[in-house]
Amino acid sequence: MLRLLCLVLAACALSAGGAPVAAVGNRTFDTIADALKEDGGLIVLLSDVSGSLPVNVKTAFWGGPENPVTLDLAGHTITGTDASKPVIENNGDLTIIDSVGGGRITRSVAATDSGGGIKNYGTLAFAGGMITGCDTAGDGGGIMNYATLVFSGGSIVDCNSRYGAGISNSGGVNSKNADLTMTGGTIKGCVARADGGGIYACYTTRISGGEICDCIASSGGAIKIELGTHSILGGRFSGSIAFNRGTFNLTGGLYDDVAAQGTAVTRHISKGYEIVANDDPQTASSYGWKIAKIETPPDPPQPPPEQPEEKGHGFLLILR
Repeated sequence: MLRLLCLVLAACALSAGGAPVAAVGNRTFDTIADALKEDGGLIVLLSDVSGSLPVNVKTAFWGGPENPVTLDLAGHTITGTDASKPVIENNGDLTIIDSVGGGRITRSVAATDSGGGIKNYGTLAFAGGMITGCDTAGDGGGIMNYATLVFSGGSIVDCNSRYGAGISNSGGVNSKNADLTMTGGTIKGCVARADGGGIYACYTTRISGGEICDCIASSGGAIKIELGTHSILGGRFSGSIAFNRGTFNLTGGLYDDVAAQGTAVTRHISKGYEIVANDDPQTASSYGWKIAKIETPPDPPQPPPEQPEEKGHGFLLILR
């Protein structure tokens, strides 16, 4: 299957003194653009990167790599400096990790279009690193997702946008297949000028882990469900969850304040589940409530079945 990968990254990819910027295996490269000309695989950053011009990397069919790409931030920072471009644009199969810790994706200037940090048109797995300080006049401060996104680790912190300051899983006619799965990671301190401080959810969203906290919006500080099919099986949530239309089912999750979360939570708990106090001492102080399966009391013990009375087999003696 042909894949197209377009990473809008730093054009000025040389580090101070002309040292290598990235490595693929035992080969080093002076720019990320050169590293991405390899046939996919693991690219490890060797220094911080900043720049303004796009670097387009395509499949072998288009003159670029055909295999999936894994980008390891390795503790380094990628800074976008072009207001008209996201920091990273993915049209192929991209995984982002941070094997060292402290790796960041950020901006020095606010974006004028949707996707302040990452704009995804392909398959994106965000598993490590921090997207922070990515502000945009459009939607999706941290990530603008038009296709398939799996958010399993790392964090999106202090990003601002119109809709979906953390993640916007939407975008109108371009994103009818927008699919977001969140199994881990943190979205924190993001501010939406309109709806969806943490996540603006359209089409398909599944959340089974991770945390959304301290985010702000006009509607749905944590999550705004606009339309589509959505489910929460787990995770931790502070702030309101707002629902417009579509399908929304809840079978799990920890919540800081059921009243603050709004009727979107209380009205969409799946049959057989209920809101109960969180009795976990490690999380109860921050998240006092949880959705759990209704415990059906066991049937009372039944008495043993009665045994049939045995009849004797005596004899009658008649004397004359």
